[in-house]
Formats: sequence, C-alpha cells, structure tokens
Amino acid sequence: MPWSKRDMKNLPPDRTMLGRAYWTMIHSFSVYMQPKPYALELAAFKSIFDAIYHIFPCPVCRGHFRSFYHDDILQHELMNVETRHGAMLFAWKVHDVVTAWGVHRMQWPRSKLFPKDKNLNVSQFLMPWEGSDTHQIHIDRACKTAQPNCFTRSGGFDIINDIQGRWMIEGGIDQPLTDSFPAACDPPRPDQKLLKLDMFVMGKCPWCATALENLAGSIKCDYTCTYKSETLSARLDFNVHMVGLNAGTYDEPDLQTVHGPSELVGERIELCARQHYAKNYQFVRFLKCMDRNVTTVPLRAPECAEEAGMDLDLLVSCANQV
Repeated sequence: MPWSKRDMKNLPPDRTMLGRAYWTMIHSFSVYMQPKPYALELAAFKSIFDAIYHIFPCPVCRGHFRSFYHDDILQHELMNVETRHGAMLFAWKVHDVVTAWGVHRMQWPRSKLFPKDKNLNVSQFLMPWEGSDTHQIHIDRACKTAQPNCFTRSGGFDIINDIQGRWMIEGGIDQPLTDSFPAACDPPRPDQKLLKLDMFVMGKCPWCATALENLAGSIKCDYTCTYKSETLSARLDFNVHMVGLNAGTYDEPDLQTVHGPSELVGERIELCARQHYAKNYQFVRFLKCMDRNVTTVPLRAPECAEEAGMDLDLLVSCANQV
C-alpha cells in the first residue's frame, strides 16, 4: 500500500494507521504460527485480543471492541482455538465483525468484508447480545450445507487459502524475493523507453493460464507506436513470477502450492525454461503451451518442450536441482 502524506511526514499514528498496522500484525501472527501451536504460543495469540480490550491506544476503537468482545459465542470460539487454521479463522472473523459494524452504521460504506470475493454479507457478522447465536458464523464447527450462521468445511478452507495467499506469498516476512533470470532482450537504445511488465501466476491456475495465453502472442523485445505524429520506440522487460507458499524458512524452504504437488513440479519446469531459454522470450512459447490445459501440468512438458524447440532433458535436470 502506498504511503500517505501523513505517513511520510512521520507524524504520530492516527486511528486509521493504528488499525491498519494492528490488523496486519494480527493476521501475520496467525498465518506464521506453527500448524499445531504449543500451549504458550496459543495463550500469547489469545492475549492479543485482551490487549485490544485493555490498552489499545485508540479509545473509540477500544470502546467498540469492548461492546462485543465478551459475547459468549465469540469467547467460546477464542478459547477453543487449537491450530494455526483456527487462529487464522478467528482473526478473520473478528476483523469482519469490526468491518461489518462500520459498514452497518455507514461509517465506512465502501469497505468490504475480507476476503472480498466470498458469498458473505454484513448481517452475518453483526453481534447483538441477544440472539447472537443466529447472527454469527461459527468457526468451531462445519455444516454439510452452507447456512447463514455456519459455513462448510470446504468453505472454511477456501477462506484459509485466501488468507494464506495474501499473507504468505513468497517474498513475505523474512522471505526476500530473489526471483531473477537472464535478460531476454538487449538493453534499450538511448532513443528507447523501457517497458516493465511483471506477471504473478500459479502453474495450474486457470485464470492465470487464460491471461498468459492471451498475452503470449504480444510478448516481444521491441515495440513502436505513433503519438501526435511522433514515432515512439520501447523495449520490453517482461518477468513471470510463480506465486506460492513457504511453510519453512528462506534457508530451509518448505514450498507449497494451492493446487497440489503437481503444480510445484510444473512450476519448477517452467522456471527452468525461463532460466535456460530467456533469449527473445522463447520460454513464453513453452508456458503458453503448458497453459492450454492446466489440468495436465506437468505431463504436457515433453510436448511443449518439442513445440518450443527446447531440450526436455535439460529442463528436467534443472527442475530436479531446484
């Protein structure tokens, strides 16, 4: 998120800055916990919410939080958080309770529940003292079919994937992004502009595949256009990055993907194509071929290597060393 003018002036934090920073911290704590935290770790996580109740520096925010924090169902769910996924869902739910309160009172009507693309509505997160059992989404049980106050097990994991995708993208906390490869084109001439285009994809993501397939035919080193009777020239710097999760550390990574182990295999082969066949964006032809049917990744690699004029043995040997 770009810095605001207030941020750059290095003034004491206002309510918006505090809230944004604190929610980021809470979600980060939940996402980077161990899958099955030990007792002291769980106690530390739960104490974060007591800190909001007692010492959060914004009195308005603290007063609002106090109005619902001791709700019986909410406390029951907090006390029963036992796993990283449970912590992620609880932090997600409390964040949406706060957002729903503001939206319901027209204080920030443009805000949306998080994640934004789920079939959720504000009323599901309103927490009156009376009848709250029918106005909350429970995180400690799963329903066979979606209900107003309960979501299915698959729905819960869908939300978890969204949160992990936002907070654990490779290049996150202590995971510096050093994703580079040989230049596809020579440096721009003095009379040329440099066009930078970065694309973040997953190896078996159908939407990513559609986007890349539509774009692939236009990827080349040089472009010219005419603007106000002047001919302009530019050279492209196009980069493809694979998005994934790292449940380990930077030195000892435990790479995971949204679409399973086969996606990771396919991504390694595609990155090796990018590494060894960067010149004039030859690797883009390989990626376009792989993306024609993401369900068959990485099995399409031999066919796509032949189509793109690449040495399959080189790609496989490279992928096995990653």
